[in-house]
Amino acid sequence: MFVYDFVLSGETIPMRHLSPIPPKIERQLAELAEKRKHLLSLPAEKALSTILEEPNGLALVRSFPEEDIYLLIKEIGPEDALPILSLASNRQWQFCIDMEIWDRDRIHPIQFAQWMNLLLTADPDRFIQWVIEEQIQPIEYFLQQHIELFIREHDQDPSDFPDDAITLDGIYYARFRQPVQSASTDEMGSSDIEQFLENFLNHLSEHNDHLTYQNLLLESQWVIPSELEEEAYRLRNVRLAEKGFLPYEEAISIYQPIEPDHIQPRVPLKSPSAPDGIPANPSILVLHNPENHPLDMTMETLKNDPIFSDVLVEMSALANQVAVADKMRIASREDLFVLMKKVRAYLGIGIEIISGKSLTPQTASIVLRRYPISAVFRVGYGKLIRMRQKAETWIKKSWFRKMGLTLGFWTEPGMGTIGGILLPRPKYYDSALAGMVYREFSSLDEIIRTENQLQLWIRMDELMQKLHLTISPKALNRIDREHVTYQSWLLSHYATFKLNRSGEELPLDMNGFKAFFTYLWEESSINTPTRKQLSRIFRKDFIDWLAVFTKTSPSEVVTSIGDLLETLFHDLEMELGSVSINHLDPRFIRLFCIKT
Repeated sequence: MFVYDFVLSGETIPMRHLSPIPPKIERQLAELAEKRKHLLSLPAEKALSTILEEPNGLALVRSFPEEDIYLLIKEIGPEDALPILSLASNRQWQFCIDMEIWDRDRIHPIQFAQWMNLLLTADPDRFIQWVIEEQIQPIEYFLQQHIELFIREHDQDPSDFPDDAITLDGIYYARFRQPVQSASTDEMGSSDIEQFLENFLNHLSEHNDHLTYQNLLLESQWVIPSELEEEAYRLRNVRLAEKGFLPYEEAISIYQPIEPDHIQPRVPLKSPSAPDGIPANPSILVLHNPENHPLDMTMETLKNDPIFSDVLVEMSALANQVAVADKMRIASREDLFVLMKKVRAYLGIGIEIISGKSLTPQTASIVLRRYPISAVFRVGYGKLIRMRQKAETWIKKSWFRKMGLTLGFWTEPGMGTIGGILLPRPKYYDSALAGMVYREFSSLDEIIRTENQLQLWIRMDELMQKLHLTISPKALNRIDREHVTYQSWLLSHYATFKLNRSGEELPLDMNGFKAFFTYLWEESSINTPTRKQLSRIFRKDFIDWLAVFTKTSPSEVVTSIGDLLETLFHDLEMELGSVSINHLDPRFIRLFCIKT
C-alpha cells in the first residue's frame, strides 16, 4: 500500500490506494510540479511576486520540498518572505527552525527569537497552536533561560516587584533576564529576544485560555534546561537525518574511503516518511543545477526508470550529508551549485574507478543502478584520501623535512600541489585560477596527474638524499632556507663542481658565477639579441653530474625526474636567457645561491 501527499486545495490529504492515481489528480500534481520548476528558475524577487499572484498559492507553496522552500525563503530574505511563511506548512516551518536556530548542539538565542518572531508575525493564530502542540519544550526552555517569574500573593503589593517586571493579569509578573553578553547576544540581539517574548506572551494570552498562559510560565521555571535542550537536539537530528543532514560526527563518515571491491549492491529504498506517514519528497533543486556534466544527462535518462526515485532521494541525502561534513551554509542557489558541483565531480570519479571506463551517461547509469550513490562517492573521494596518506607518509621521512626546509623548496607549483594534497579535504592546485588557486578535483584524470606530480617530487627528494651524502650540509647553513629551492640547490652545487670549488663555498661569489654563466649558453640560429638558448653540452653534463653523484645512470635520472629537469631548464632560459653578463644582479637571480 502506498501513501501519496496531495496538496491541491490548501489542505494536506493523505490518500491510500492500490489503484493508479486518478487522472484529474495526476494532472493537478503535474501542474504543480511544472510551476515549481518554473519558480526555481526565476530570480528570488520575481519568484515571490509570482507566488503571490498564484490563485492557489497555498497548494503551490506547500507542495515544495522543505529544502527548496527554505532555500527560496533565504534567497528572498526571511523578512521579505513573510507571505510565503504564512502559506508554508508546519513541516516546512519545522525545517526552517531546524536549520536556523542551532549553533552546533546548542540553541542560538538570537536566531531562535528572530525566526520564532517571523513565524509569529506570519500567522499568529497558527503559530500559537503549533507551539502548544509541537514546540512546547523548546519554548519552555527559552522562557526558562530568558524570563524571571514572580507570582503575587493575595496580600502582596505590586510595588514589591521590580519596576521592569510586566504582567498581563496582575498575578504573574515576568522580568526579562539580562543575557550574558557575548558575540551572539549583543545589545541588538537582546532586543530581539525581548521583542519575541513580549509578542509571544501577548498573543498567547489573547489566543488561548488564561490557564494555558499561566501553566506555560509556571512550568518553564521548573524544567531542567539541559535536558530539554538535549531532547530538542535529538529530535532535530532525527528529523534532519531523514534528509541526509546527519550530526557532524556522523556526516564526516562520507569521507571514509571504500574500495570498489567492498561495495555492497544497492538495496531498494523504503521511501522516507514524515511522522504522519506521508512520503517526504527529495529536494527538486538537486536536478535544477545543470552544468553539462554527464551525470545530468544520466538523471534525464533515468527519469522513467523505477530506480529513479531511489537515486534522487540518495542524491539529495548525499548532498545534505556533504554540506554538513563541510560545514557549508546553503543560503542561495549559488551555494547549492557549488555543493552539487562537488557531489557530481566525486560521483563521476567513483564511477570511472568502479567501471574502469570513461565517464559517460551509459556508464553512469549502469553503476548507479547497481550501487548506492553514497558508496560511489566514497570510492571517488577515497582516491584523494589515499593520495594524502601517501604524501603524509613521505613527508615524515623526507630529506627536505629533515633539513628543516619548507614546502616552498619545491617551487610554487610543488608547494601548491603538495599543499593542496595535504589539506584536510584535499584540493586541486590550479595556477590558472585568479585569487584562490585551489578547487575541487573535477575528474579522475586530474587526480592521476596530481599523483604523478607528487611522485616526481618524491623521486627528486630521494635523489637529493643521495646527493646530500656526498655534499656537506654546512653549505645549507649559509643559504637562506626560506628562499632556497630544489632548482637553486642543484644548479648552485653543479656550478661549484664546474668551477672546481667545494660545496662549502656556497653561496657563490659574483665573479665565480660570471665565469660559470658563459658556460650555460651556446651559439645557435635560434638565439636572438634578446634571448639565448641553453647549451646542449650543459644539459647533458648536468644530467651526467647527477648520475655520478647519486650513483645511478643518466637514463635512470631522465626516467625518474626528467619532467622536473625540463622545467628547470625552461625556467633557467626564461630567467637568464635575456640577461647579458654585464647586467647580472644577484638580487634578481633566484635559480642560483649568490652572495648579495
